Amino acid sequence: MVGEEKVKMSPQQVLDMFNAERAKLENIQRNVQAVQEQLNAIDGAILALKEIKDGGKIMVPLGAGIYANAVLETEGRVHISMAGKVFKNTKTEDAVKTLEQSRTEARKNLESLIGEQNKITQNLNSLGMIVSDIERRARDSRTGGN
Repeated sequence: MVGEEKVKMSPQQVLDMFNAERAKLENIQRNVQAVQEQLNAIDGAILALKEIKDGGKIMVPLGAGIYANAVLETEGRVHISMAGKVFKNTKTEDAVKTLEQSRTEARKNLESLIGEQNKITQNLNSLGMIVSDIERRARDSRTGGN
């Protein structure tokens, strides 16, 4: 094929490359899970804001499995955490828009991570076949090719 170069690697180098790709895949999988959890939290917040905006009650976790019913005391306004313990008082609709923007960015990030995950999986499959071939050759050389 045009543009392909043959590279000679030792069996140990191939195995090291396989292990490095596997570590990359595990890291990507953790990142995918974190983004999916972030998306779930965003979706839950959007749902809660829409419900509480219309005068509905929501259950607020207090910790250790304890919840309290809550209603929005300030008419149509909520506090958004900016950084640390700094909060911004904003309209519920604006908070929903902010969350929807965050959701869009998180989805883009998730798509990118999944694309990277697919590439790494393809690399692992190719390297896995090479590792299996190396193991088979080593086994054949020990047994005299039988």
